[in-house]
Amino acid sequence: MICHSFPLADSEIESDLLQLINEWNLNESISISTSGSTGKPAEIKLKKRLIEWSATATKKALNLAEEKTLICISTNKIGGRMMLYRSFLFQWPFCIIEPMADPLKAIAMNHDFTFVSLVPYQLSTILENESSVEKLKQFKTVLIGGAAIPEKLEAQIVQITHSCKTTFFHSYGMTETASHIAIRNIGEDGFKILSGVHCSTNENSQLMISIPEADIQIITNDLVKLHDGRIYLNGRVDEVINSGGVKLNIKDLETRLEKWHVENNINLRFFLWKQSDEKLGERLIFVGLNRDKSNCKKESFLIFDKFEIPKNTYWVNDFEMTESGKIDKRRTVEKLVEIRG
Repeated sequence: MICHSFPLADSEIESDLLQLINEWNLNESISISTSGSTGKPAEIKLKKRLIEWSATATKKALNLAEEKTLICISTNKIGGRMMLYRSFLFQWPFCIIEPMADPLKAIAMNHDFTFVSLVPYQLSTILENESSVEKLKQFKTVLIGGAAIPEKLEAQIVQITHSCKTTFFHSYGMTETASHIAIRNIGEDGFKILSGVHCSTNENSQLMISIPEADIQIITNDLVKLHDGRIYLNGRVDEVINSGGVKLNIKDLETRLEKWHVENNINLRFFLWKQSDEKLGERLIFVGLNRDKSNCKKESFLIFDKFEIPKNTYWVNDFEMTESGKIDKRRTVEKLVEIRG
């Protein structure tokens, strides 16, 4: 296999890259761990047949051609690994740099990269730096994945598109499908299902995915609505809790609260999660960042019904993050309990 790369950032990255190349060349499947954003990470194997299908489907869906790829998300997780495999398969020049909050600080102002994948946290940090924003506008295609995009961040991205030719895509997928099976242009509702992917739902509204070409059938934990070839997310099975006999959809509550913050021009980073409760079975909790604490308004919870209001509020200095850039809710809450314990 021909693999032409730009100079790598350091010897450790080079060593990891050689190991990944050997794994790809010598095996019919590759090992990768899931993100672990809501549960513990698990090691799974993906067939090269699925990876090759995914890379080809992505190239077609994003209208990619001869690209120069910047890889600045972890290659230990599927998002970064697929950026690498696409470069392998299509013989694109690439450069791997250490994942960081603002990876564009590490590249030249007049760079010639055309394709990059970022997680929302990275993109949010980039937008705080005027120099990085100018570098961002020089890419042809920006793929955003790994997590949901907050409403305020989405509005900022839409604004940027008015002053550049960069196309921003948001992806939906998972490790088991070798990255995304649906994408949307920023500003659009719902994720357009890629060609060759068949989606349906079961009686619980869980998304079921079939990719005949790659011999893949998956029942996900995602609750969705399907309409006109698009996927509309409505939380996860493990984000629906039973609190004293009342079912609460954490994703739905988060979305409503986030929308209230945007409408009232309030910057407050938070998430909702669950804890065990002797009387209720499970209770809803609110976890926010200490530095945003002064922005918290009691009236924000008035948008909720009586039984939807979080039972406890916690403030932390930082959220625990997964390698793929998602907030690790489970670990953040576990660490909170460890500290208080």
